[in-house]
Order: sequence, then structure tokens, then C-alpha cells
Amino acid sequence: KREAIGRILDDINKIEDVDIKPLVELESNKDYRGAVALMDRALGKNSAYERLNSSLVGVSGELTKLSLQIKPDDIGTKAIEAFGLLSRLAQAEKNFYESRRTLYEITKSYYGDLAAKKNPPIPGNLRELVAAINDNLKETKELQNQFAAAVKAFDEAVTSKR
Repeated sequence: KREAIGRILDDINKIEDVDIKPLVELESNKDYRGAVALMDRALGKNSAYERLNSSLVGVSGELTKLSLQIKPDDIGTKAIEAFGLLSRLAQAEKNFYESRRTLYEITKSYYGDLAAKKNPPIPGNLRELVAAINDNLKETKELQNQFAAAVKAFDEAVTSKR
């Protein structure tokens, strides 16, 4: 299971995210079709992240359950902590990718309407959604650091018992 987590995390790290900064220039040039295409690419990459994250959620849950069986108790405690943090991390990432998908879909729809010569209102909930995404990202980064430290402590406990 631990190798599976390593593979999933490696696969996640191999995905090159889409830079959406060009959206500003596309809008100022009134290239709304280009904006829609950019958001389509961003949604595709986000979908790849979501698929891998779904695998991570499943494996992390299994590892958390298995860690309850680890003996001696001091090593088991470190395992429970590490893999419990992994489960929380996977859930935080899931929330991040879901919120980001919602933002990308709203943005794509807005630019699609502009490309169709409609006069759509600027979506009203963008600030709240961006704030939620930023909060999700902050939580994810904090949990990544905590997880790395907990895995290191677990590995050190296992190594010292050999």
C-alpha cells in the first residue's frame, strides 16, 4: 500500500498544471474563445488531479485501517498518526480540486457566454470561491508538511526497532 501511495504522489507531481494567468490578456484582447479553450485545458488537468486524488483517498483510508493493527504500540501510534494525516491530506486535496473545478466551470461558462455575444453578469460568488480555494490550498500545504514529518517519525521508529 505504501508503494501505491508513492506511485500516486509521483503521478500527481508529473502532471503539469495549466497556467491561467493568460486569462487576463485573453479577456483584454476580447479573445473569449481563447479563454474558453484555456479553461477547457485547465479543467482537463484538474480532472486528472481529481482521478489520482480519488485513488489516494482510497489507499489512505486502507492504510489508516491497517495501521491500527501495527505492533508494538509505539510504532503503531506513529503509523496511525502518519496515515491519519495522509487521509486528512487526501480529503483536503479533494476539497481543493472540487472547488477549483467549480471556479473553472463558472469561468468557462462566463467566457462562453461572452464568445456567444451574450452579456452575462460577472458571477457573484467568485470572491468567496477564490477565498475557499486559497484556504483549501493553505490547509493542503500544512498537511503535506505534517504528513512528511509524521512519516519520517514513523520510519525512524521502525528503523530503531530493527
